[in-house]
Amino acid sequence: CPCILQVSGTDKNPGKKFYCCRYWKDSNAKCKFFVWVDEYKPKVWKESEDELKNKLIKMDESCRVARMEAERRKKAKNLLLEELISTKEDHARME
Repeated sequence: CPCILQVSGTDKNPGKKFYCCRYWKDSNAKCKFFVWVDEYKPKVWKESEDELKNKLIKMDESCRVARMEAERRKKAKNLLLEELISTKEDHARME
């Protein structure tokens, strides 16, 4: 996922910087990466550059799949809602 730098606007952590997945607030997203900048201690990478690139590719793919699944669920929810509204309208006409 594309990691982004944000600044907290909460009363508890005003102005505190953090890294997060672009989609971490999306309740349907699988990626929930979040870390405060001042608490982030990068590990010494033992992997090669190619291994790291492959990990990033897999993470991007995972986020893409999660976004597609979230969109699929949203569409299914909307279809069910439309069906419910239609059913209620049909019942109202019958009365």
